[in-house]
Amino acid sequence: MGYLIILLGNMLGPAVGAALIGDGSYSRMILGALALALIALVLIVAALRWAPNPVTAARPGS
Repeated sequence: MGYLIILLGNMLGPAVGAALIGDGSYSRMILGALALALIALVLIVAALRWAPNPVTAARPGS
């Protein structure tokens, strides 16, 4: 699994760089933008999944 993550990082790294600085072919910039959006979505889902529930956290005695 770790090898797969490293392989994906090596493949998408130049595309993400091209999307951030606007240099490269359009297909590479679009792929980089999609990779950045996917990373952001994963981080948002992880934050929402592991955040404490504010309704149950605010109850007295719990």
